[in-house]
Amino acid sequence: MKKWSLPILMCSLLNAGCLVQFYAESDIEGLPCNAEGLCETGYFCKDDVCILTNTKQENETCDADDECAEDLFCVDMYEGCTIGDINCNLASTSSTGRRCRKACNPDTLEGHQSCPAGQRCHASATGGVERGFCQEGLCQEHSDCGTNVGMNNFCLNTTNGGGSGLCTQGCDPFNCSYNVSCNDCPATTQSCEPTFENNAVLGFACYAPGNVLAGSTCNNSTGPYCTVGAFCVVETAGSLSGTCRQYCAPGGGNPACPNGETCRTYTTTVGYCSP
Repeated sequence: MKKWSLPILMCSLLNAGCLVQFYAESDIEGLPCNAEGLCETGYFCKDDVCILTNTKQENETCDADDECAEDLFCVDMYEGCTIGDINCNLASTSSTGRRCRKACNPDTLEGHQSCPAGQRCHASATGGVERGFCQEGLCQEHSDCGTNVGMNNFCLNTTNGGGSGLCTQGCDPFNCSYNVSCNDCPATTQSCEPTFENNAVLGFACYAPGNVLAGSTCNNSTGPYCTVGAFCVVETAGSLSGTCRQYCAPGGGNPACPNGETCRTYTTTVGYCSP
């Protein structure tokens, strides 16, 4: 902000019109906002003071979008999330907070990889026309995610290098009621489904469910996805399409298959029901 000089001070004391002209020709940053909480074009009001807009660059701390350079958004993916959710618990100590972040497309691998290494493209209803913004993930290894009542949690979707993953809770599919709920998941309406590593079943984890019932077609990559208590069984090598099947206990016991179906082995401890 320009410093007051003696001529300007005299101007302000002797001539109100002169003072108006001074304001119009000067940098007003740091001066009070008007009575309506507004400032001249090119400035915005923050804490009752006028601040120059669009000056902060990518990854600088901020409080409002107006502070950030064009095409950047002032946001923190984890702000306001509920402690008790696995990622919110981690974010409470590791999130970098509100910063000016670049826009991206969260629906494509290219969108994630357009972010700086270690960041991912988070979906946001307010993230600009591309509906997303770049911010760090919360895990690099499965061990970063801890356990859920003795079951391992998992670090998934490290699509853009170490640190770009998010955690999901491990679960026991036998604690699900078909098309109703899964009791091991933080939102019991989530589904407990296989998670893979190197084309092998790593374990079972909580995911947002679909609405496809057992016996109908599903696709592990693009959807449609199976309802709670079922998972997509792919029986054709190299395919992503399969059929939604209910869980069952191999060798008998609960959960058992509906009449007319047989429990077929999926892993050493988990099976699926099929005609």
